[in-house]
Amino acid sequence: MVEKVAIIKKHLRPKGQGQKGQIVEKERPIDVSNVELICPKCSKKTRVSYVFSKDNTKKRVCKKCNKEI
Repeated sequence: MVEKVAIIKKHLRPKGQGQKGQIVEKERPIDVSNVELICPKCSKKTRVSYVFSKDNTKKRVCKKCNKEI
């Protein structure tokens, strides 16, 4: 969930006698493919690649500067 990005308005019916309907603003999730990571080393928007180190652990690497994230 990303705050203040995907806000929708939902219309609610009245629930009983004498009550009014209302419009509620609600946040919706966005897809992870629509979010970009900012590299802390080069401060640019980047994609992420994965590299296995010598001790066989998986590490995330910046595609632009090739530094570990």
